[in-house]
Amino acid sequence: MTEESNDCNSSFNNFQMVDLIFVVDNPTEWHTDNLKMNPSHYSFLKYLGPKAISSIQENLACGVYYNTFANVDEMVGFGFYSRKELLQ
Repeated sequence: MTEESNDCNSSFNNFQMVDLIFVVDNPTEWHTDNLKMNPSHYSFLKYLGPKAISSIQENLACGVYYNTFANVDEMVGFGFYSRKELLQ
């Protein structure tokens, strides 16, 4: 049992992930396109649509929509920030 626990801890400690932040001009347009190409990158919010996601991003989430675990050939976390919010 101890050996199994060590294996589990070892693979968790070796877990690596890249975090990315993208700045986009139009979050609604970006989410529209990304929802079509990568719906699995979104939580249940995908069912509310790109306008709702953008509204949540800009009004409730400090201007960032962040996905903590997306599989894009490897595990990445990525966020989207509107250029307008960034420049303010």
